[in-house]
Amino acid sequence: MKKINKAEITRFSREETQQRTRQRLIESAYLLVAEKGVEGTSINDIAKGAGYTKGAFHSNFESKEDLILNLLDQHNDQIAQSLLSVVKKASTDFDSALAAVSSWIQDYAMDRHLALLSTELYLFAARNAAFEKEYTVMMDRHRHTYADLLSYLFNLAHIRLPESPLKLANSLITLVRSSAVDKALYGKVTDDNAIALFINLLRGYKPTRDA
Repeated sequence: MKKINKAEITRFSREETQQRTRQRLIESAYLLVAEKGVEGTSINDIAKGAGYTKGAFHSNFESKEDLILNLLDQHNDQIAQSLLSVVKKASTDFDSALAAVSSWIQDYAMDRHLALLSTELYLFAARNAAFEKEYTVMMDRHRHTYADLLSYLFNLAHIRLPESPLKLANSLITLVRSSAVDKALYGKVTDDNAIALFINLLRGYKPTRDA
């Protein structure tokens, strides 16, 4: 068994410390940007919120936008892993999987900080051309996560989707974003059944006139 020398231990410790620092800065930005917006949040605010100096920030990120892109990438990855976990736990039964995913999406839309953050980054990308390029690449990957999920769900029931999974994923993301904005503004979602209805409509669900 190879022995780890002191230099390697020091390097591992330094890397772990840097990773913790980066993560605390990202978590600080997550809360601050959600509440104050990108423009209203300074590098000093982020560093102070994490318990560090501006020097620590600049040792880990090139700019505020660089940190926010790292935050977005991490956030999207967490969503993908969480959705994958939900689907795996729901077994191969279509109705169970559909109910589990629908419930997950609605719960996601209920998180106020996530609602504010996702909306803020969407608007910031529309105003900042340099940020928009990176944001678009990351969100394209995010759309494919939803598209793969829809494909998997409806393959379970051998149901052919009426449109391409990616187009439907765009619609689903728009609906989730709208629900998130409702939650952020009013403390509730205007129509908390909209997401479930959207998914059910894809499999041929038709509400009665009295519904």
